[in-house]
Amino acid sequence: MPWVIGPRDRRAYGRIMDHETLAAGAAALSDLALDASALWMSLDHLVGAVLGACLVVSQQRANKGKRKLCNLLMAIGVGLLFAPMAETHIPQLTCGIAAFGCALLVIPLSLKLRTWVRRLDIEQILRRFRGP
Repeated sequence: MPWVIGPRDRRAYGRIMDHETLAAGAAALSDLALDASALWMSLDHLVGAVLGACLVVSQQRANKGKRKLCNLLMAIGVGLLFAPMAETHIPQLTCGIAAFGCALLVIPLSLKLRTWVRRLDIEQILRRFRGP
């Protein structure tokens, strides 16, 4: 017997779904769920990023709680985002240590790079990368 999606009256909004279409839909949904679970972070990544972010936020002089929370969430996100790249470049690191290091180092280094780029003009930057 075919499955009816929608109201009982087929003329209204429902349509008939046969077993092959239902099986293909279930397979696609389970494939999507497996892909999402493969991308999910491990507990080691999360703990390392949270610890690194807590260390970053504890050293900052932000007065407001919202600002500290925003900095904490940004450091956690950066730690989780850059940890797989750090693991591939430095294979001796575990996933938790890579997330900790990325949460601890990426934001301060990017802020220093931003201030360096603001101070220099484009000619000086190109001259530095080209060499003498």
